[in-house]
Amino acid sequence: MAEEYYDFICNAKYVIFDMFDYTYFNYDVLLSNELLNYLGFNGFFCENRNSNNKKIDVNYINQLLTDTFSLCCNSSAQEEFTSIFPDIHCPNITEYQIEYKKIFRQNKILDDYSISTYMLPNSLVFSSIQRHIFEPTIQFQVANLDHFCRLLFRLNPDIQIIGVLLPKYYIVEENEKIVNQIWKPHFENIISSFQQKYTNFSFFDFKNLTSISKKQEYYRDLSHLNCNGAHHMTEIISSLISI
Repeated sequence: MAEEYYDFICNAKYVIFDMFDYTYFNYDVLLSNELLNYLGFNGFFCENRNSNNKKIDVNYINQLLTDTFSLCCNSSAQEEFTSIFPDIHCPNITEYQIEYKKIFRQNKILDDYSISTYMLPNSLVFSSIQRHIFEPTIQFQVANLDHFCRLLFRLNPDIQIIGVLLPKYYIVEENEKIVNQIWKPHFENIISSFQQKYTNFSFFDFKNLTSISKKQEYYRDLSHLNCNGAHHMTEIISSLISI
């Protein structure tokens, strides 16, 4: 990131990143069943894993990814990563754009069926990330964020780092309040420690922003804004940071 966006970082006034939910620090995509989807969304098409594939060691994969995408790209790490995912490949830009457009249709709007299905009795199921505390993952992600902040401030001491939590569709926010009674204070304590350590670090929690969360036409699914919703959310964030 530092190499690709060096000039941008050095001249930027703000860096804003979406922390998604109060369980932000409790989540590691490499430990989740979303790993292959995550790689796919970022330009890699992955094979279906089978018993002949090497067993994934999470810490090892983390290190390989770090080495592979570091400023001094490690060819041996690339070769080892390919041996673990033998059929992985980064497609040509046209192929990737076609797949990307299938996944993220700009005009997609949250449908009534998804809402009614979510509201069915006994349909509410909290994820393992919400139900369990993974302390090693939390420590790992806190360290990652600290490294991220130190890197940005080293390149640009005046940059403003802003973390945000965007609202899910309001019925999801209402249902998740029970589990967030645990996660919200835990998350806020970590954020507070960053605000104390870095004077240029700020945070906005928009999860109770019903002017956004109660508008079905602003969402592509129950948890994510569509392009229209993102546009309105961006205007709100811009108005706050420009004060």
